[in-house]
Amino acid sequence: MQAADIMTFGAATIRADAPVEEAARVMLQHRISGLPVMDNNGNLVGMVTEGDLLAREASTQRRRWLELVLGSVKPADGPRLAHLATVSEVMSRPVVTVREDTPVHEVADILQRDRIKRVPVVRGERVTGIVSRADVLRGLARLAEDMPAASAEDRALRQRVLDALAQVPKDGWRSVNVVVRNGTVELRGATADADLRQRLVTAVRGVPGVNRLDDRMVVVGPASGRT
Repeated sequence: MQAADIMTFGAATIRADAPVEEAARVMLQHRISGLPVMDNNGNLVGMVTEGDLLAREASTQRRRWLELVLGSVKPADGPRLAHLATVSEVMSRPVVTVREDTPVHEVADILQRDRIKRVPVVRGERVTGIVSRADVLRGLARLAEDMPAASAEDRALRQRVLDALAQVPKDGWRSVNVVVRNGTVELRGATADADLRQRLVTAVRGVPGVNRLDDRMVVVGPASGRT
């Protein structure tokens, strides 16, 4: 089993010149704790996490910072985060990455060694997905259950599903995890738009070879937690 077999397709990302407020909102919306940072050419230049954002603020400012991000106070009530920092000022670099063909056990070792929660999957300088600790645990659980490796048919079906999802405009969603076993497709992801969720599900149902769809997509608000 390789990183490509368990990674979340695509990845929520953020521009290096974006305000830290935007990074926080994307994390909250997609229920994640870290974002790959891209330059204007779409190349990976850093990684920003919740810890990076919180460390940017002095302890006396953190409560107001979180209230602003969570929407309990309005920007007019105080300074905007955009005036305090951009993502490039707080992001971590160089970025720890893995390739699509990196074995899952090596991904697990990297997460443990570097004490990180997620790692971008790259093809050259481009991010093709992201693997979180939860993704690794699900992959290792399947191995522990002695489930057979994905067949050539399942791999081909997964690619057709990813191609179909790539045709859905990404306004409102950034990433979704796709697992295929014996023609059954499992979808995991988060979006704030119920209609968009249905379009994603419909796109998958229309892919030739999908015998059954296990829809685990969730509709969330901007402050519903994270995975």
